Formats: sequence, structure tokens, C-alpha cells
Amino acid sequence: MMPRLPSQRPSVFSKISIKGKLMLITMATVLFALLLTVIAILYYDRVRSRDYLVQDISSSAQLLANRSSAALLFDDKRVAKENLTALQAKQAVIQACLFSADNVPIAEYQSASIASAVACQNNSDQLNGYRFQGEILEVFHPVISNNEIIGTLLIRTSLAELNSRWQEFIFWCIAIFSSASMAAFLLAGTLRRIVTKPLNALTLTAQYITDEKDFSVRANHYGNDEFGILTHTFNVMLETLEKQNRLLLDANADLDEKVRERTRQLELAMQEAEAASQAKSEFLANMSHEVRTPMNAILGMIHLVKNTDLNAKQHGYLNKISFAAQSLLKIINDILDFSKIEAGQLDLEHVPFSLDELLANLADLVGFNVEEKGLEIVFSVAPEVPRHLLGDPLRLGQILLNLTNNAVKFTEQGEILISVSVESLDAVQCRLLFTIRDGGIGMTQEQVQGLFKAFSQADSSITRRYGGTGLGLVICRQLVGMMNGEISVESTPMQGSTFRFSVCLDVAPPIAEVSALNTVDFQGKRTLVVDDNFFAREILSVMLDSLGFIVETVSSGIEALECIRIGHETGQPFDLVLMDWRMPNMNGIEAASIIKADTRLTKIPAILLITTFFGEDLAQQARQVGLDGFLLKPITEAALINTIGTLFGQAALKPMTQEHPVTQNVSIQGRRILLVEDNAFNRDVAFEMLQELHLEVDCALNGQECIERLNGTVSYDLVLMDIQMPVMDGLKAARLIRTDPRFEHLPIIAMTAHAMVEDRDKSLAAGMNDHLIKPVNPRQLATILQRWLGAETISTEHAPEQTDVDSAIVLLDYSQALQFADDNEDKLRNRMINFYSCYEAAPEQLDAMILSDDNEGLKRMAHTLKSASGYIGALRLQHAASQAWADATTPLDRLATTLRQELQAVLTALLPSITPLPEKEELLPSSPAEREQGHRDVYNYSLGTVPSAFADSLEQMEALIRTGDARASIQLSELERSISDNPLAAELADIRDAFEELDLTLALSKLETLREAYATNVGRTL
Repeated sequence: MMPRLPSQRPSVFSKISIKGKLMLITMATVLFALLLTVIAILYYDRVRSRDYLVQDISSSAQLLANRSSAALLFDDKRVAKENLTALQAKQAVIQACLFSADNVPIAEYQSASIASAVACQNNSDQLNGYRFQGEILEVFHPVISNNEIIGTLLIRTSLAELNSRWQEFIFWCIAIFSSASMAAFLLAGTLRRIVTKPLNALTLTAQYITDEKDFSVRANHYGNDEFGILTHTFNVMLETLEKQNRLLLDANADLDEKVRERTRQLELAMQEAEAASQAKSEFLANMSHEVRTPMNAILGMIHLVKNTDLNAKQHGYLNKISFAAQSLLKIINDILDFSKIEAGQLDLEHVPFSLDELLANLADLVGFNVEEKGLEIVFSVAPEVPRHLLGDPLRLGQILLNLTNNAVKFTEQGEILISVSVESLDAVQCRLLFTIRDGGIGMTQEQVQGLFKAFSQADSSITRRYGGTGLGLVICRQLVGMMNGEISVESTPMQGSTFRFSVCLDVAPPIAEVSALNTVDFQGKRTLVVDDNFFAREILSVMLDSLGFIVETVSSGIEALECIRIGHETGQPFDLVLMDWRMPNMNGIEAASIIKADTRLTKIPAILLITTFFGEDLAQQARQVGLDGFLLKPITEAALINTIGTLFGQAALKPMTQEHPVTQNVSIQGRRILLVEDNAFNRDVAFEMLQELHLEVDCALNGQECIERLNGTVSYDLVLMDIQMPVMDGLKAARLIRTDPRFEHLPIIAMTAHAMVEDRDKSLAAGMNDHLIKPVNPRQLATILQRWLGAETISTEHAPEQTDVDSAIVLLDYSQALQFADDNEDKLRNRMINFYSCYEAAPEQLDAMILSDDNEGLKRMAHTLKSASGYIGALRLQHAASQAWADATTPLDRLATTLRQELQAVLTALLPSITPLPEKEELLPSSPAEREQGHRDVYNYSLGTVPSAFADSLEQMEALIRTGDARASIQLSELERSISDNPLAAELADIRDAFEELDLTLALSKLETLREAYATNVGRTL
């Protein structure tokens, strides 16, 4: 019995209809966002207008001060006054005064707009800078001659015009806010019907059924969204109720039949209960597939549109759409991970990884959100923490990312501190403590107690304001438990939260490094850390101190200038300055420009700019100032060491990779890919992504069409295969492809929305090389393609080209051909036989091309010979084919003649090598027709062990599958075991897989294909 919830008094909102609530929520959200935007724009415009005015007057002051130095030296008041008269061009300037070193006025300028003369006085001790006096801006600039200050220039500027323009800007912002609010109101009123229409229809249907007790009525289906799923579930429930009602009526007529029927239902219920966990997991996997398919199109199209010419506003819109899509994808992943953990199907990996790389990836993932909110994120890793570990970096990174994203989400200003320390350590294993501390909204003790419960958050308002499923922390707790650790939280309302979790990891042996930093070169070097954030200063200080630097820290650019000056005067100049970019009063660029331009310094220090954002504008400013490099926040120890090592002329620390050297820096451009995808949106997205990588792409709509293309004349370097397709699915297609020796080494990559671990296992078991989950990340796609197309032997249909060939090359290089055949002489001989069979008539075809002037035919012939000849070691022929394919200037007859001569010589040389061993030749198909017949033989079945009632069983299967009856899976398994020694068992397994994945259409299609094949073999129709 469900616990009775305490009654609550109805709120005001409970009386409002769904339409009203949707309108209220939409308008409140839009108006709040618009209001914040208008306030931000007004504030930004106000600040920037004053800054631009200060910069403009300061530039004029600097120019006039430079021009007035001679007038001051020679006390030439006339020239000084003429110089000041140049300010007439600036209407806002009301007065300018030039003072001598003892503050005596030398010359002045006064705007004609002032009714009466104003005394020229300097009431400030400032020599350089500016200040605001009511409605007046006063700018001071020293007049310098021979590095001595000989006077001061004062310019007074009226702010009246600036204030008038700002008032006008306020008026237009209010007008735009009002117009946008009205438009949002009208649009929300129109779009809300999309949500309320199916809900109203479902409500009316439920009311009618309640009143009339008529379970034969069905609700109208309006789409495939959540309301569509609800409607479908409601209809299924009605269908169940209708069936049960009929059963009850029948049972009243015959009690014995009722008892037997109830007994059968109880047995079925027990079977369903035993398979409930597996069914839930498979249902969620199918739902994940259905949602990921459109998500793949959305994210892919966003990526492609971003690469087109867009203005700033369009980029902003796309960024918001991308963020929303990624958030939705995260929710999907959270639900899927939760279901896998609940079903006990989530396994942890145990692979080596670098802690520094893990933290660097975390910094990249949260960097955009941190920069967007104006926060700072700081890493602190204790020196004793081992950097090379064994464990599951993906799941550890998932925990860190989830907790860090929460910290960013609930923090409006300040910093987020992520620290790593050691709880226990020995030579084999360590227990690390991770701490994530933020200065966000915090929580009460009551809220903390329910924090790690599924589908819950601190309170209901958190969900409305910040979003989320309430699963993230539950998943973190369970993952930490799987790593033999614990997780806890301490929080105070409005003062922030601190999450701590520990994990047990194995210590991996250190990875060899290309070079090590010679820290002796850093001993005694003086370094200045300039950052307004206390934690950032302290952590950088500790890192630099461990490298042997002498470190001093200051919190502002002004203090940095003073510290640099003192170091110069005391004979202890600084060698390096780490300068934060965003600081109050004086930013890092301004402070660095003053340091770099200070000619009094005997030693100009190297300056690294610390920033969370790196764009072209900032890079341009850095180049103008002459900065020596950048450090991107959050700063990891590895990034700091690499940057400083490069700055001081040492090699950066980079781990030695274990990859084969051939795979490094291998270009994949120009390779031919076969994309097998039935969904038009996903096909277009993948096609565009592959074209961006400069790959040649052909498309197939299903597994059967894929096999037909592979058996055609075009050779492919790799196949990207969807799993769930009509006619023939990807798993069956992969199995059939692997039965053909020609495609033994052809890389096949599954590109599918099936994201469960068992789905990956199925792909690999079917003969695929890798498993790529939709939505496809472009970088991940490029990485996988590089992995499989960068290998030394890509496929059996593509050989590396010879680019440096001369006349000394032999006709047939047997040793090289043997390498391409894996040192298998039988395989090489079969290749020679196939080459001879394929190109025996090619010389005559080349003669015909010369007569018909068929340049395209020659190019095609050269293209196929270019790769095929490399596999048999025909290097001269390969060189001639490469020239014929690429040369656009040499006459066709000359190219074709050369190619014909080389080909004829190769065919003649091959003949003695392929004549012996006739018994092996019988194993090779002698013609394309025989090869095609051999391919079709895969579908022939041996019926010796098929039960006599096999046809009747198939008919029963069809009825069960159509109604979605769970008994279909059980009976398919039993029938499969009864004919385990027959090829039909594999077909039954495919049907069962489709049914268990809830794809009833695919299961019925496969069943019909099997029934037709069986009927053909036994000579009767089922």
C-alpha cells in the first residue's frame, strides 16, 4: 500500500489551468531574461562610453603633452596656446591648461560654449591619470623632456553630451523591451497549443471512459513526444483493461476455464518478473537509441552550420542551441547510466591514465561555462599525488565533471577550488581524496540529507531554476562506491558547498618522457605572480617554488609595477612575470604594456598572460604589447611546466605514445569511405562531417546495399555502418562481409545510437572493429578514422603509393609484395592469380581507349592499377599508373602506351608464378558470375536437422511478435536451441535480437524473409 501523503492546502497556482501555467512560466522566463539583458546592455554601454571618452581624451592629452615639451622648455606661451587650440575639434572639451613643473599656468584653452571664463587651476597632485568631478572629466598627463617631468597638462571635458546620449539609449532599450515582451506574449500564446492540444484530448478521452465505462475507446495519437508516449501507454492500458474485462465475463460463465486462465497468467507473470531487470535495461537502451538518432542530427547540423559564414548574433543563437542540446544529451546519459548501474551492467575499466591529462580534459569541458559566468576555477594537486594511475578514467572524469558542473551551476561569482590529496599510498595502490569547493548558494542540513536520492534535488525550486534530472549525484555516489570510495558534502546556505570523495586506484609505473626539465636552470630565478584571486596566487606560488623559483606575489597590476620598480632599484630584477588578465583598476595587458615599454628597466622580464579566454582580439593585443606567451586557466601543473620549459628553451614534457610510428601524423585525406545509414538526417550529417575531413564518401541505405557496393568495382578503405536498418541490419551485414576473404582486413565501424555495453559487444562479435555512439562528436569521429585509416595496412583493396621511383626499380619486388601478404606465400600467390584474372584483357582495353580518346576511362584504369599493383610488388607499373592518373599535360596516347607496356610486362612475368598448383586454383572462383554465386550460397540452408513442426512454429512466432507478447523471446530461444547445428539458428537469433530491442517491424521483416527462404527450400508455401 502506498503511504498516504500529508494533505496540502491548494495554492493559488493550483487553480490555474495548464494553458495559464505554461503562459505564466514562458512569459516570466522571457521577461526575466529580457530584463537582465537590457540591464546588462545599459550597464555595459554606460561603462564603455565613459572608458572610450577617457581613452580619447587621454590620447589627445598625450599628443599635446609631447608637442608642448618644447614650449615649456623655452617658455613660449604663444606656441603652447596654439597647441592647446587644437582641442577645438573636440566639442566636449571645455578647458585645457598647461602648467609648469611648479604648477604655474603657462597656457590655457577654453571652449566658446562656456558663458564665463573659468580660472585655470590644478587642484590635484596627480601628474598622470584621470578623475571624475561631478559632470566634468579631468585628464592629467605629464610633459616629459629628457626623462624629466617639466610640466603637467590638464584637460577638462563635459559629460553632458555623454549623459544625453545615454538617456536616449535608455529610451530605446525600454521600447525594445516592450516590443519584445509583446512579441513573446503573442508567440507563447500560439505555441502553447502544441502542448495543450494532446493533453486536452487525452483528458476528454479519460473523462468519457470514466463516465461511460467503455474500454473500447482509444485516445488519438498526436506525435512521438512524451505526450505521444503517454497516449500510447494509455491505449495499451485500455487494451489490457478491455482484455481483462472480457476474460472476467468468460470466467463467470465457466469457472474451471477461469481457474486455468488465472493459473496460466500467474505462470506468465512469474516469467516476466524474472526477466524484468533485463527488459527494463533493453527498453531504456531502445529509448536511448530513438532519442539519440534525432539528437545526432541536431548536434551534427549545429556543428556544420557553425563552420559557415555567420554573424555574431547567429553564432550566439547556435551556441545556445548547442548548449541546450548537450544538456538534453546529458540527461539521456544520466538516465542510461542510472539504469545500467541499477541493473548491475556497468563495469569499470582498469587501464593506465594520466591524472594531469584527466584534469586538463576537465578544464576544457567546463572552461566555456566558467568563462561565461565570469568565475575562476583553480586546481591544487599535492606534490605527493602519483600522476600515473590505473583505473577507469572515463568514470572518474564523469564524477569530477558532474560535481564541477554543479559547482559552476550554483555559483554566481568567485572561484571554484578543485584539490587532490593523498589519504594513503604505497607502491601498488593509493587512495586519493578529491575536493570540490564552491562559493554558491549552499544548502541547509535538511537539503543535504536528501541530496543523494534518485530524482531529487535540494528543493523543488532548484529544478525550476537550474534544471537537471536529480540523477547526477546519485550516479556519482554509486560510481564512487564501485571504486571502493566514499562521498560526502558540507554546505552552508549562501556560503557555498564542499564535496569530497575518495577513490582507490592502482599506481602505474611512470611513462617515459621525451625530455625532462632541467630545474637547475630555474634555481634562483625571480618570478612575480600577479593575480587578484588569493587561491590562484597561492597555488601558483607553490608550483613555482617546487621548481626552484624565488616567488613573490601581488594582487593588482599597480602593485606589480611597484614591485618591478623596487626590484630594479635594489638590483634584483625579475626574470618572469605571471600576469592575470582580468583584474580591477588595471588589467594584465595594460600592466604588461607599461612594463615592456619601461626603458628605465635594465632587464625586461618575460611575461606570461594568465587568462580563461583566448581569442583573436586578445592575441592581437598580446602581440602589440610583446607578451611572451599564455597560460589558460585553470592551470594544471603539467601545463605550467610545459609552458615555462618552452619559454626558457627546454623541451616540453610529453609522454611517449605506444602507437606504431606509422600511425602518427598520417593523413586520411582522399580515402574512400562507405557510409551505410538509412536515416536521411543522420546520413546528411555524417556525409558533411566526412567531407570536412576531405574524404571521398559513398552512401548505402542498408546492409544489403552495402554488400552490393563492396562487391562492385569501387574499393573502399573503411565502412561506417549503422546497426538498425531495414532489409538487412548492420550486424548481419558485418557477418556476411567477414565471410569474404577480400574484406578480411577492411575496417568496419559501427555508428549507432545503441549505447549499452552489450551493444558494443554485439558489434565486435559480428566482426566490426569499433563502436561509435550517436550523437557523433566530430573530434571523436576524426580520432577513430585516424586510428583505423592511419594503420600500416588499411584494407586489402588499398595499397600505399610509391612517390620516389626511378628507372632502377625492379619489375616485380617479391619481398615487398610478401610483406603486404603478411609473409604468407599462398595469400600472395592468390593475389597474383586474381590480378592476372582481372587485368588479363586490360592491354586491349587501353588500346581501345587510345582509339576512342577515352581520357576518363584511362583515369579509372590508372586509379585501380595504382593500388592493385602495389600488392603484388609491381612498382614500375604502380609508378606508371600514378603518373597516368595525376598527369594532366602529357598526351593520352603516350600515357596509355607507357601504362600498356608496363602492364603487359607484369602479366608476362606473373604467368610462370601462377601456373603450378592447379589443385589450389580450383578453390578460387574463375569468374565474377561464379564469385556472385558463391556469395549467394551463404543464404542456402541445410534442412537436415529442422523439426517437422518448424513451419507451424514460425506461424506462432508471427502472432506473438505482432502483439508484443514476451513469450516470443522465450519460444524463439527454445526453437534456436532445438536447431543449434543448423544455419537457421543464426537467423532466429537475429529475429530474437530485433524483438528484444522492441523493433517489432524489423523482427517481422526478418521472420518473413526466413519463412520465404524455408518455403523455397522445402518446395511449399508457409
